[in-house]
Amino acid sequence: MLGIPDAEVTKDRLYRTLDGLRAAQQAIAEDWKKHLETLFDLDYDWLLYDITSTYFERRFPRSENR
Repeated sequence: MLGIPDAEVTKDRLYRTLDGLRAAQQAIAEDWKKHLETLFDLDYDWLLYDITSTYFERRFPRSENR
């Protein structure tokens, strides 16, 4: 993932990354809105996005405890 070996992608590392994104959330949203306005020649006051259809799946190895 982005040049990081799989073994180094940990829960804590992902959380730290999300913390950084959270700090930049407003700036990211404003930049995205401006980009979409220009790209699609839009004029709007509200931009809503829905990520409820986004999910992750993972296969876990079978263990004797299951």
